[in-house]
Amino acid sequence: MQEHLQSHHGVPVALRKEGTAAVRCPCCRSLHEHGPGSGHYVAGCNEDIRCSIYVSIGDRSFVPNFGYDIYEHKEGNNVNELLVP
Repeated sequence: MQEHLQSHHGVPVALRKEGTAAVRCPCCRSLHEHGPGSGHYVAGCNEDIRCSIYVSIGDRSFVPNFGYDIYEHKEGNNVNELLVP
């Protein structure tokens, strides 16, 4: 689902379960905590690696300072439902 959203919107995307704070960062793959709700957030990557990592989507590359969009989902009946604001 994350790869589909990234390719569709053309920007880095992180998914998180509704009611949780942590997301897996698309840049450094570590867990970062953010406030509630969907939206655009600055990546919380370690300062030591911020300039040496990036995520590529199509022919574009993004550094952690660009951030990512967080989309929340909820689980039910063996299906994840995307919660669109």
